[in-house]
Amino acid sequence: MSKSVLRDKSYAFDMKKIILFILFFGSCSLLTIYCKGQNTETIDSLKKVIPTMMEDTNKVNALNKLSELLNTKSYYKFSIPYTKEAYTLSNHLHFKKGIAVSNFNFGWSNISNVGRRDVSEVLKTINEAKDYFNKADDAEHVGLCYAISAAEYYRIEQNYPDAIKNYFVALKIFEKIDNKSKLANCYKDLSLVYMDQNDTTEALKYALLAYKSYEILKDSNRIAYQCNVIGMIYLAQNKNAEALDLILKGLKLYETLGTKGYWFGIPWTNGNVGDVYCKMGDDAFASGDTKLAKNRYDKAFEYYKNRYDYDSKNGNLGGPVNLQYGNLYSRLSTVVGADEKNEMLNKSKFYLQIALDSARTKDNYYNIYKSMSDKDTLEGNFKMAYRHYFLAKLYLDSLINDEKSKKSAMYKMQFETDKKEALEKAAQEAKDSRQRNIRNSIIV
Repeated sequence: MSKSVLRDKSYAFDMKKIILFILFFGSCSLLTIYCKGQNTETIDSLKKVIPTMMEDTNKVNALNKLSELLNTKSYYKFSIPYTKEAYTLSNHLHFKKGIAVSNFNFGWSNISNVGRRDVSEVLKTINEAKDYFNKADDAEHVGLCYAISAAEYYRIEQNYPDAIKNYFVALKIFEKIDNKSKLANCYKDLSLVYMDQNDTTEALKYALLAYKSYEILKDSNRIAYQCNVIGMIYLAQNKNAEALDLILKGLKLYETLGTKGYWFGIPWTNGNVGDVYCKMGDDAFASGDTKLAKNRYDKAFEYYKNRYDYDSKNGNLGGPVNLQYGNLYSRLSTVVGADEKNEMLNKSKFYLQIALDSARTKDNYYNIYKSMSDKDTLEGNFKMAYRHYFLAKLYLDSLINDEKSKKSAMYKMQFETDKKEALEKAAQEAKDSRQRNIRNSIIV
């Protein structure tokens, strides 16, 4: 079997592989983006003052604030002890608001444990918080509860219809209270859910809405994030040049922001640039230009190494960069000499195993097993290739089905219908008001 045939069957640039890199940080950074982060000095000040405070509601508020600030920086495991202390003290004081906020923070904090624990506990605590915020007419927190339920439970569980349903409820709330920032965040997250389902048309629609909203808000962090998201959608649509330009724009923004940018911004974006060059290499290989293909793969390696070095420095070597390395070494094995081929495949196997060991979701497992099957095929180990392909298919089949797609479309249609009716109602009320004013002026 020729290399080109192998590439056609095994190395078509898989949409699900693109999604993985957005999923990893689209999920783990969600509320970091929903809630505005604050500086490290505030966190340090609260850590010092809390032990000196009396056991009253002020201490509860301080504990919850500290937990929130740690969450905004994605320091989830450090947030949990403060959340638990706030919850315990709130119960002792019968402080309902303190209980609600600590429940909200607890659900948010436990994002880092998703896939390793009972995620239904996250939904339970968020629903308890939502009940309180509903009674207190706190619309903003109610909207956030729907958003975090969509992200931290339904989306991670691949229950896309209910994720979309919750996001559209949150959209309605944020539209009603005219919260443009959180409305933009909902657009962003809806684009990711549609990406999860390979619907690049709807994904691009909401990603662009988010991008335009962040431009109006002049939010450089989120603009850079959207450059990545839209760029990866373009890549899935085979618009390589547009994808590269936009993602490089995002990288430049993150580099300019420095420590003011999201902690994951620079390494994540480097990985995405590497993905674009991998896709370019695939296209060159498919056309028979192995020299250009290797050049593109070498370029991808530069950006993957940048990501690896950043992640290594920050103790954040997880699945994404190892999967990227694993896939790249498999590709390189097809454009190097026979002496180097086995070395490349052994490196691919090494990094794919590390990625598998840190996998958390069905989507992660699908992507990794698919990559392992590709690597096995290149080795000529067709027995293991079939085994890994079978495992990948099991996870893929559980991700998306027709019934879920129909439900997703139904919730989208319901939201748009409700929005249209609300606009028509508002227009009619305005018309009625003008007519009353005219009648009153005639009477006078």
